[in-house]
Amino acid sequence: MHSISQQEQQELLQLARQVIIQGIESGEAPKLHCEAYSDALRRPAATFVTLYLNGKLAGCIGQLTATRPLVLDVAENAYAAANNDHRFEKIKRSDLDSLKIEIALLSDLKLMNVHSEEQLKAQLVVNKDGLLIETLGHRATFLPKVWQALPDKSDFILHLKLKAGLPQDYWSDEIRCFRYTTESFSDV
Repeated sequence: MHSISQQEQQELLQLARQVIIQGIESGEAPKLHCEAYSDALRRPAATFVTLYLNGKLAGCIGQLTATRPLVLDVAENAYAAANNDHRFEKIKRSDLDSLKIEIALLSDLKLMNVHSEEQLKAQLVVNKDGLLIETLGHRATFLPKVWQALPDKSDFILHLKLKAGLPQDYWSDEIRCFRYTTESFSDV
């Protein structure tokens, strides 16, 4: 993960809002010209864009690995969070005044050497680590921000397993756990 300046953070937040507005007006994601942005914003990066309406989650879409330029990742995730998160209604024009946008830049995923849930709990750092679990076609992640709602390590892991579609008491030698950190910023 590379840090970006406050000015670049504001530029990404403005871009995310513009993409959402253009999506509402045209019904499709706008085409982005990456060469118009600074080198820092054109480097590959993984991001999540989270939307809130009146303080409540209204969409969250992202990528766990850096496969495209930062500016493009933010734009595509903002559009998807506003339109394609099937847990929520699409963002409407009437939502724009109360819409809060948060962008999280992710570090690289680091495979954890854990052979039990107890080892996983011992290694996790509350309020710092994001966690990705995957096993036998099941996969789910929680950003570090989720610690605010689930500060207990056992609850955090339990809810992540449920999100992945796994039984709450599930553990297997097949499970792979990855940690990552984020740098988050919002337009509030």
